[in-house]
Formats: sequence, C-alpha cells, structure tokens
Amino acid sequence: MTGVSVTVAAIYYMFTLRINMRTQELALKSQELTLKTQEQNLETRQAQLFMGIYQAQSTPEFIKQWDEVMSRSPEDVNKSYFPSPWKDASLISVMKYFEGIAVLLKKELIDVNLVYELMPTMVMSFWLKNESALKRYRVEMNFPQAGRNLEASFFTV
Repeated sequence: MTGVSVTVAAIYYMFTLRINMRTQELALKSQELTLKTQEQNLETRQAQLFMGIYQAQSTPEFIKQWDEVMSRSPEDVNKSYFPSPWKDASLISVMKYFEGIAVLLKKELIDVNLVYELMPTMVMSFWLKNESALKRYRVEMNFPQAGRNLEASFFTV
C-alpha cells in the first residue's frame, strides 16, 4: 500500500510539474505577444503623429508662412527678431512648428529618422537663415531658451 501511495504521489507530482511548465510557457508566450503588440501600437502611434506633422506642413497656410519667412533678406530676418519676433506671425508659426517637432524628438515620441526623411533640408535651411538673429536675440533680449529645443534636437544629434 505504501508503494502504491508513493507511486501515485510521484505521478501526481509529475503531472503538476508538467502543468506548471506548460502554464509558464503559455505565460511567456503571452508576454511576448503583449510586448510585440505594444511595439506595434507604439509604431502605429508614431506613424499617426508623424502624419499629423506631415499634414501640418502641407497646408496652404504653412506653405505661405514658410515661403514668407524663407524669402527674407538677411536685413529682413534681423527686423523680424528686433525688437520682438512675437509681432511676426509667420516667423513664430514656423519656429513653433519646428520647436514642437524638436520637443517630440527630445521626448523620443517620434523617430528622428522619420523627421530627417520628411524634411531634410527644411530644418537646416530655416536654421541657417535664422541662426545668427536668433542667437543675438537670446543675448540681447535675455531669452536664452529661445530656439533651444530646435537647436539641440536637430543639430546635436
């Protein structure tokens, strides 16, 4: 009788171990599936956010503002910043657009490669046209954070 009890207990223990192992395997597969789903969801959200950025730069209003800002002479660029760039709606709109993208990059909410693929020359040409006036504005107006996200996200990568 003792032998039968030990054998039954051993068989029960083996079944319990197999069930536990199978449960752990299923839990691991479930975690892997959850992680994969989360990655796909993140990629989808990044793509949606990115498409919003793309659509914003494609609006007639943005294109008009972009053209206005980028067609300025160096003297006109300086006039845009001094005494205050806040009076220049086109400049502020374009700068805030790029600053917003820069914050998303800084927080790693969008992939920098997506931005560089969409607008490789827009950011650079905007920065080159406005860099000296913006840096002068930072000093003369005691506003050191002006354009910092833009500069940091795009030019120190």
